[in-house]
Amino acid sequence: MRLSLPLLALAIVFSTTAQPTWRFPICFEDGTGARDTIWLVYDTTATVGNNSFPTVDYALGEGHVDMDHSKFNVWVGNWDNDSTKTVAFPYTEFPYHNATVYAFNYQYPVTIHWDLSLGAEPWLPQEGWPINGGALYNDYFYYFNNCGGPPCGIFDISLADSVVVVDAFPAEVFPVGFTLGHLLDVHVAEQGGGDPVQLWPNPATTEVLVRGFGDEECLLRLMDITGRVVIQEVRFTGKTRLPLADVQPGTYVCLITTSKGHLWQGKLVVGR
Repeated sequence: MRLSLPLLALAIVFSTTAQPTWRFPICFEDGTGARDTIWLVYDTTATVGNNSFPTVDYALGEGHVDMDHSKFNVWVGNWDNDSTKTVAFPYTEFPYHNATVYAFNYQYPVTIHWDLSLGAEPWLPQEGWPINGGALYNDYFYYFNNCGGPPCGIFDISLADSVVVVDAFPAEVFPVGFTLGHLLDVHVAEQGGGDPVQLWPNPATTEVLVRGFGDEECLLRLMDITGRVVIQEVRFTGKTRLPLADVQPGTYVCLITTSKGHLWQGKLVVGR
């Protein structure tokens, strides 16, 4: 009996501290009224895969999904290079989440809908930094956005709960990158700090110096405007030099998340 009591106590601790699964739907509807959904998931059992160690969280829905190619479907890729409709992250990635969404057999107009109120669930490990922002980004949203046109170059999802893409000019709406995160506190600028991140030079050629967020640990990802990750998981504190010799000339989205839950996104132009 004395041996079983500590085990029982340990089980109670884990059962009371485990985070419930968090599911965030990105809802799509095409011009025929057909609908489909991509799910961004946080769960304590989720894994983060990479090309060297491809992992798929089958229990959370990241496995293969059979799709009828005669109907409208949206999908994302998993680490088995297969098509699915779920991207699952462990809570250690909170509050950053992202997906590159592809589609087939769709007709315009295409409507994309989301609900950021889900990012304020009281049981999320937010520590004062809920998921309250993010972006849609690709060739289309670079030109047709809601935050001032280039150089903004993204659709800010904190300013609306949906967007309607009427036609494909000047680019297709798919693939489209979708990012969730925590918007920077407006008081950063009010306190005289200005933009917390600097990219220099910009445009850049062989490398760019990244400064930002003081003593906060940062995770940097660089994506092209179709949503494809070009450089991922560069970790630094204070500043780092990002080599660009293997990056093709073009316009990129630089995303930085910090250990305190801040999210920063900006445009980086690479030339030769």
